[in-house]
Amino acid sequence: MSGEYYMAFSNLLSRIQTNSKIVNFSLPFEIIISFIDYLYPKDNKVIILGSNTGKYISGSPRTLYEYIKKNNDANYELYYYLPFQKSSDIFNQIKHILRFAPIFFRARFLVSSHPPTDFFPFISWSKKKVFINTWHGTPLKSILFADKGETKSDLRRVLRFNEKTSFFLVSSELDKRLMEQCFRIIPTKFIFSGQPRNDQLMTKQKQKKIPLIFHDIPIYDKIILYCPTYRRDNKTNFFPFKDINLKELNDYMEQNKIIILLRSHVFDNNTKDIYLSSRIINCGFEKFENVNSILNEVDVLITDYSILNLHLQIFQIRS
Repeated sequence: MSGEYYMAFSNLLSRIQTNSKIVNFSLPFEIIISFIDYLYPKDNKVIILGSNTGKYISGSPRTLYEYIKKNNDANYELYYYLPFQKSSDIFNQIKHILRFAPIFFRARFLVSSHPPTDFFPFISWSKKKVFINTWHGTPLKSILFADKGETKSDLRRVLRFNEKTSFFLVSSELDKRLMEQCFRIIPTKFIFSGQPRNDQLMTKQKQKKIPLIFHDIPIYDKIILYCPTYRRDNKTNFFPFKDINLKELNDYMEQNKIIILLRSHVFDNNTKDIYLSSRIINCGFEKFENVNSILNEVDVLITDYSILNLHLQIFQIRS
């Protein structure tokens, strides 16, 4: 039974975003957390960062954490909230949460890429906190209010969460328009800072990281990174072609010294069995957490974002 409880607790993070019953059930808990946070004295020197639902350190919060840690002249207390790392069992997760509670309530600043579940079970807070939403990507697909498949309860939750958001990082006017359409957040909350996670793309690497991550990788001339997007309850199939001949594909890559790295979405727990070979390699979050760290070495990026409908809506708003 302990294994079943562990899986249920670990999977609750992803379920809470897609299951309207869980969202509705969590509202009283959110109110309690917000009330405690309102009463708790705040320390202007305490910053908490979170990403990928407390499982991985990645994205813009990671970049900001590393920068502040290196340039901390103001002596901030810096914390990264990571109770759900795979190396941790359920008892250590609970212990981590209980010990972290006073730090969370004391913190003035929160920074997050997948809010609010980056800080689960602290899925709400008072307006005494300064919350910076970096988000984890530019919405080139229809999400939230731009997604006709979203439930009304989920959208109400987004509106409640918008009230707790102090600043939302964007990279351009188009990015701002996209986020407005998806989140329906007050435009004055947007900051044109660019995404800190992209700083790595502008920095020259001293040495290649992919051979360090995959020690037995064969000799290659080209690397293809294949990253399908999240499909809610549907399974991801990396090779959804009836006539595909994986042996021929692998032989072709062998002759041309090509490697394909397969990376499913962080919330995708239903990925179908992946065909792997010496040149078709799984590079999920268990291999490395921050995909931006290797993008400079990738020659081709394949994904499947559906951008047409959302962009048409944005252009209609502009006109």
